[in-house]
Amino acid sequence: MTEAIFIGVKVGDWLQAVSTVLGILATVGVTLWIERRTRTARDVEDNARLKAVVSELRNANEHLVNALESEEPRETTNIEIFVAVIGLADAIEGYRFVREDTRTKDVETWRHLKGIDRTADLLVPYLELAKNAFPGEADPPAAGEANAPDPRDQLRSDMHPWSINMWATTTNVLTAMHAA
Repeated sequence: MTEAIFIGVKVGDWLQAVSTVLGILATVGVTLWIERRTRTARDVEDNARLKAVVSELRNANEHLVNALESEEPRETTNIEIFVAVIGLADAIEGYRFVREDTRTKDVETWRHLKGIDRTADLLVPYLELAKNAFPGEADPPAAGEANAPDPRDQLRSDMHPWSINMWATTTNVLTAMHAA
């Protein structure tokens, strides 16, 4: 029996070579497909975590803004501000934890996240001061200063614009992430 020869090579050898090349191409293609799916699933999970902490940050900040703008008596709002400050400080820590290992591919979302980073950096020192200033009573006024202002009033007015900025920035992030 004679063997079939094509261009000087046995047909069986041609079949073996073609099947090897196709096997390699199929393996590479499937590997790339699996990697892309894994990366996409990881990105979806990262975005979900980021949305969750930004929403938490926004809610905690909104609580602080409401407490700062409250018309309630000072004793009530001081406690409310203290609780809101602790909540916002915790939310910022959670945001930073998630932000460390989460990347975003959308430039607009990234810009807004950088805005949160900058606002948080500016707001955290006020939060630290507020943690110490708001839980207790104000120091009694010195003799002759019966109508002296409560030092916490200045802290309230200093924190308020940064809290408003944080609320606006977190809203922008959530909007951008929803659109992306």
